[in-house]
Amino acid sequence: MTAATPQPIYKAGLTKWAMPFDRSAGARAPQVPDDPGPIHAVRPLRTELGIREPYFIEDTYNYRAALCGAKVKIIMPNTFKPEEDKACAYCIAESRNPTRKVLMRPGGGPAYNSGDRWSPGRWLRKRKQRN
Repeated sequence: MTAATPQPIYKAGLTKWAMPFDRSAGARAPQVPDDPGPIHAVRPLRTELGIREPYFIEDTYNYRAALCGAKVKIIMPNTFKPEEDKACAYCIAESRNPTRKVLMRPGGGPAYNSGDRWSPGRWLRKRKQRN
C-alpha cells in the first residue's frame, strides 16, 4: 500500500478589519468586518495552527501573503475551504496545485507549509503571472 500525499493546511485570511471605538476599553480595537471581502488561503506558521480566535496582524512588517499574493491582515481560526462563496479564485487554483515543498509533521501527521511575509515585489510578480 502506498500512502497518499498529505494535503497542505491553509488558514483562511482576510485583507481588512474594522476599527470601531470600544467605549469600555476607551480605545479602538480591531474586529472582523461585517463584509470581509474575499477569503484568501494563507500558509500558517506552526504557532497559528491551533488558534481559536482571529489573529489580527497590526504591525505592517508582519503582514502575511496569501497564496494569490494579497496582503493578509487577519488570520482566521478556521481552515481555507475552496467551496465557500467568497473564496478567492486565485487562491483556489494555487491551493490545488501547490508550487512549494510541503513540510511533513513528525509521526506522519497532516502536512503544513511555512508562512510567507507579504512584500510589494512578490505581489507584483503574482499579479504579472495572472495577466
